[in-house]
Formats: sequence, C-alpha cells, structure tokens
Amino acid sequence: MSNVRRRDRGSLVDARKVGLWIEGPADARLTALADAADTTRSALTQWLIERIDVDANGVPVGWTSDHPREEELPIDTR
Repeated sequence: MSNVRRRDRGSLVDARKVGLWIEGPADARLTALADAADTTRSALTQWLIERIDVDANGVPVGWTSDHPREEELPIDTR
C-alpha cells in the first residue's frame, strides 16, 4: 500500500477509531480490496458501510439467510 491515495488531513467529520476482531482471511481480503481500489482499509470500510443494502428492518440484505436463528430458545413475552 505504498502508493495508496489517502484521505485529506482533516476531512473526517466526527472521526472514531474502531477496534474489531475479524478472521485472518477476511482481513487479507479487506487489504486486497483496498489495494485494488488504491485506497486505505479505513476508507474502503466506511464506503462499504455507507452503501450496504438493508431490508425494511435495517438488517443487511443476506444476513438473515446466511445466519439462521434456528437454535434460539423461544421467549415467553406474556
């Protein structure tokens, strides 16, 4: 990432540092995608978050089908 186009200094509004744990292959893919886009991992992550499609409940499209909740116990709400 030596020739990466970085964000302009001071261009972030209300900047936050976020610490996340992700698996090695996902980390490598994020790096590869950012390199291919000639940007930083941070800028790419923000771009992805801003553009992800969500359903009527605000859940990312595809999340529910990829993460079924079959093993959850029923909750009595009486």
